Amino acid sequence: MANALPKICVIGAGSSGLPVVKALAERGMPVTCFEKTRNIGGLWCIDNKASGSTAAYDSLHINTDTRMMEYRDFPMPDTIPAYPSHTEIHRYFCDYATRFDLYRHIRLETPVTHARRRDDGVWQITTGAGDYLEFDVLVVANGHHWDPKWPDPYPGMFSGEQIHSHSYRNPDDPISIRGKTVMVVGIGNSAVDIASELGHRSTGAHCLLSVRRGAWIMPKWVFGLPLTRPFVNTPHWVPWRLGAVILNIASRLTFGTPMSYGLPRPDHKWLRAHPTISQDLYSRLGHGDIAVKPAIQSFDGKTVCFIDGSKEQVDLIVWCTGYKVTFPFFDADFLSVKDNYLPLWQRMVLPGIENLFFVGLYQPLGSVMQPAELQAKVIADYLCGDISFPDAQTMRREMLAAQEANDRRFVKSTRHTMEVDFVPFLHALRELRKRGRKLAAGRKATQPVVARAQ
Repeated sequence: MANALPKICVIGAGSSGLPVVKALAERGMPVTCFEKTRNIGGLWCIDNKASGSTAAYDSLHINTDTRMMEYRDFPMPDTIPAYPSHTEIHRYFCDYATRFDLYRHIRLETPVTHARRRDDGVWQITTGAGDYLEFDVLVVANGHHWDPKWPDPYPGMFSGEQIHSHSYRNPDDPISIRGKTVMVVGIGNSAVDIASELGHRSTGAHCLLSVRRGAWIMPKWVFGLPLTRPFVNTPHWVPWRLGAVILNIASRLTFGTPMSYGLPRPDHKWLRAHPTISQDLYSRLGHGDIAVKPAIQSFDGKTVCFIDGSKEQVDLIVWCTGYKVTFPFFDADFLSVKDNYLPLWQRMVLPGIENLFFVGLYQPLGSVMQPAELQAKVIADYLCGDISFPDAQTMRREMLAAQEANDRRFVKSTRHTMEVDFVPFLHALRELRKRGRKLAAGRKATQPVVARAQ
């Protein structure tokens, strides 16, 4: 059947997978989405905590406001606060799936355990339910905040308790911190959230915050407005350095500097690292509820030795050390990721493989949802033949230029291998659709992926 539509498999029904299902279903394409948990919404569903599929904790609120987070096709209602909780965000995803009739395309509690691309391009998909299925296209939207990254071993042995922030839910789950000395390691968003919560006197804990590299802390609110709101409709051509100056001034007027609260001076300038946003950390530090410590040097039982020569007796360590980019369903000889580095064209395509796409595999200076929504539309346009992509050589050249620009701007670390600037990235995806239509018209493009799957 030459005119048959290709069958499409989507892995993951979270914030990136849902708009893919919507975009493809609206174009009448046969799409099946496999979600390993019993809920949609990915990491925003706290009920997925027991299965280890979410990094959410009870007190979690989003760090980008609703106008930057919402899908453009489904605005968040005004009744939702500017920085909604995980519960409100999960409800929004459920409403989105209901509004666009997505549930009929989603198979819950059905993990993809293996994905293999045959020589003819057909994808053979194996599920945890024992299914062996064929698809013409694979879209990977499994997220990158679910496989905890632990630090390299330190000299000595720590005899207290240890958890990764991925396991943390509240001061009593998975381990009660009442009356204990707890050390949070890190200065990212999870670290400052958890430290701020554990630092409250009501927990009865003594909270330490171990910081290896300083960070510029941004407030959530400036002059009564959400900090990120003015940036939602910023023209793409506005230099990021101007945004850095504005954020620097706004943060200094609101809080002062990190050094004023005992935090180390960051070794980078504003917007050269992924932002840390908190309205609470400086308050807890200023009230003496959290003690700042430098990087760890070694362990000796429950004694933690720091690089400045100081020592502390610690009962529990909460490691807020990030996540690994992992695709457990791919064979290592097909695709493996080292140090979270996976070069992709437009953070979406591996050049030379026309029927494999990644969605949401980026770390934005903003939210994941709106770029994922645009990536989904790009994929639908492409599979329907409405747009064409450049050749693989052009893709690689553009990827190299983008990576070199990223390396020049951001701190060199595994945290920034996928960093993108929110507004310019959205603009690039919109331009991709425009350019793709012109390419398709010039090539008299037809359906790029032939339906072969049985």
